[in-house]
This record gives sequence, C-alpha cells and structure tokens, in this order.
Amino acid sequence: MSRPRVLELFLTSFVTLFVVVDPPGNLPIFMSLTGGTARRHQLVMAVKGTAIATAILIVFALGGQEVLDLIGIGLPAFRIAGGLMLMVIAFEMVFERRGERRARTAEKLDADQHGGEEEHDISVFPLAIPLLAGPGAITSVLLLAGSTEGIGGFSVVLLTVVVVMALSAALFASAEPLSRVMGRTLTAIISRLFGILLSALAAQFVIDGIKAAFALG
Repeated sequence: MSRPRVLELFLTSFVTLFVVVDPPGNLPIFMSLTGGTARRHQLVMAVKGTAIATAILIVFALGGQEVLDLIGIGLPAFRIAGGLMLMVIAFEMVFERRGERRARTAEKLDADQHGGEEEHDISVFPLAIPLLAGPGAITSVLLLAGSTEGIGGFSVVLLTVVVVMALSAALFASAEPLSRVMGRTLTAIISRLFGILLSALAAQFVIDGIKAAFALG
C-alpha cells in the first residue's frame, strides 16, 4: 500500500471514528460521573474505560466479518445499514438531539452514582459501553475494516482505534482544566461541525454499499 493511500485511509478512518465516538461530547458526561471523586480515581477511570473500549473495538475489527458470514449477512448490506445508522447519529448531532439524550443519561447515572458509593466504577458501564464502544463505533470499525485491503490497511484501522481512544483518555484525564476552558457554546459548535462531516461520510458508506451490491449481483 502506497504512502498516500495509507495517509488517506488513516484520515478517513480517524475522522469517521473520532466523530462517532465524539470524545469532546463525552467529556461533560465523564466530568459529571466522576465529579467529587479523587483525582486518582478520575485518572483510573479514564485509562481503564478507554482500554476496555479499545479491546472491544479491536475484537470486532478482527472477527466482525466472520460473524457476518456466519449469520449470512453480506458486507454491502452491512455497509448500507451501517451508513444509515451513522446518518441518524449525524442528524442527532447537527440538531442537538444527541446532546439532549446524553444529558438525560448523565443526570440519571450521576444520581445513581451519588446514591451509592462515592467512587463508583464507571469504566465498563457507561464509559466503555455504550459511550465509547457503542453501536455507532462498532459499526464504523466493521465498515472500515471490511473496506481495507491487505494487512497494511487493516493495521491502519487498528492504529486509528488506538489513536482515537488515546485522545479520549487524554481528554478525560484533563477533565478539570478543560472544563474551565470549554463552554457549552463551543461544545455545540464542534458537535454540529462533526455532525455535518459524519453525514457526508455516512452517505459515502451507503453509496459504496449500493455499488458493491450491484457489482455482486
């Protein structure tokens, strides 16, 4: 695989996964869930949650195609369905529906947490699943892994997963100082811009799936 092709694949994979995972959008939820806990606990949750999410996405990247073959679903159909799912997420981001739902989730989980132990383990749920390795992220990884050729392209997708999760961990670890810099307005602007990019990428997934389906037919 040529260097320009590797760079193109990495950028496409990075933008897709970063937009779907949306680390800046998850940051306020992380801050809410870990608010009032020790700094060490926040760091442990950031590292542990992103590590679990990374493992989940890599497993789906490695074995996702085999699962599809086992239940008789072709990759073109999954590309179309996945593209439509990503399109829904994009619309939610542009029209701020996603933020409203996340806010309700954060409020509920925050209330549950503070009703029990002070330092509740949120690394598996809801941090790793579904905030980081949710249906959208899993779908994106399957689509990206299925559209690559050779070990080189597949390695780029795996590298993208690690990079996006490392950025998420860094953001979560810097939750306190970032909370003083980022306001609601800036977060909303970033979310809408990412939503527009994601809608275009989702449309491309659908187009590629339709083309592949007609080619196979």
